[in-house]
Amino acid sequence: GDLLDAGVNRSPSAYLNNPAEERSKYKYNVDKEMTLVKFVDDESGPVGSFNWFATHGTSMSRTNSLISGDNKGAAARFMEDWAEKNGLPKQTGVASSDDLGFLHMTSVLPRRVSTIIPEPDEITDDLMQLASSYEASGGRRLAGSNITRRIRSSQENNAKFVSAFCQSNCGDVSPNVLGTFCIDTHLPCDFNHSTCNGKNELCYGRGPGYPDGFESTRIIGNRQFLKAVDLFNSASEEIQGKIDYRHTYLDFSQLKVSVSTSTGGPQVVKTCPAAMGFAFAAGTTDGPGAFDFKQGDDKGNPFWRLVRNLLKTPGKEQVECQAPKPILLDTGEMKEPYDWAPAILPIQIIRIGQLVILCVPGEFTTMAGRRLRDAVKNVLISGSNGDFGTNIHVVLAGLTNTYSQYVTTFEEYQIQRYEV
Repeated sequence: GDLLDAGVNRSPSAYLNNPAEERSKYKYNVDKEMTLVKFVDDESGPVGSFNWFATHGTSMSRTNSLISGDNKGAAARFMEDWAEKNGLPKQTGVASSDDLGFLHMTSVLPRRVSTIIPEPDEITDDLMQLASSYEASGGRRLAGSNITRRIRSSQENNAKFVSAFCQSNCGDVSPNVLGTFCIDTHLPCDFNHSTCNGKNELCYGRGPGYPDGFESTRIIGNRQFLKAVDLFNSASEEIQGKIDYRHTYLDFSQLKVSVSTSTGGPQVVKTCPAAMGFAFAAGTTDGPGAFDFKQGDDKGNPFWRLVRNLLKTPGKEQVECQAPKPILLDTGEMKEPYDWAPAILPIQIIRIGQLVILCVPGEFTTMAGRRLRDAVKNVLISGSNGDFGTNIHVVLAGLTNTYSQYVTTFEEYQIQRYEV
């Protein structure tokens, strides 16, 4: 289902560089669709849900010094509290019906029991007390009487409803939906560079609770929560079919890829080690950078090149490979005292019936995510000998298994916004 007011594109100038024909296929410049999976137990009824929706967890401004789950964490808490208030999961031992009217009889099928923790309900308190006994590395101590109770409010010995608000292709999606403005003049920021009189430090995105970051977090979290409840209550398609997965590691610093040339013919090219550009140091409208960096910079700065060279001077091949990005930090080739950027990354695909989850170790932009989902869906349908039908649902799970920065389209890369 579509959620229209929880994310906006924070790099619209880059998105507009994608082909017009491709952009015309979509109504919005960010993905508005939330996909939700509802978990129903034969005994207890609904026990949880997972959903995927693309928006950054940056409702809290960087002035916040507290640990925060941001809008995703708020949404999960709201839904788990909602489930508890509505008596989910149901008490076992009696017949019950869920919100869809399906009847569930308890004690019909034998329960599968973990061989690691055979009686988890009996030792839940012990496990929580043990976890809370570990000393924190900083901050202040909370009273021992409430530290284990503030996580979730729940009746004793009952199964707990679990709600996960998962990330998707959020690379260029901001929860600060009111737009970007200069903090000195209150005028809109420069469209192409997200600056105010040439300074990125003055350009900030505004959330719906502006200027209160806590209120913005609550509002964006609540909007996701309300859409999730709507999808949860109206869920009707049952997941059926095989369960399968593939997981592998790839060295992305030397990956051979076949691409089309300007004449339409194929050409095999090779990737190179990672590098951070000048636009990276400019930050985003969710959290601007410092000094004189700006987004959309494909030239660089002589002074910062000099500073860069004190750490690592990129070679000619690396410079040509990363072009038009002007390299600020050659992280992929910096190895001391340890690797500054990952090169070998995990890629995973999970199938649960007609649901396919693409687990990627980075933040895909809106259009990059759309291209990946469409490509995988087309391959699965055309090459599966009928194993996949047109009812296949492909979701992209971003920031999965490890983290390796952002993934953009080729066209977006030319604009050199923060995400490249």
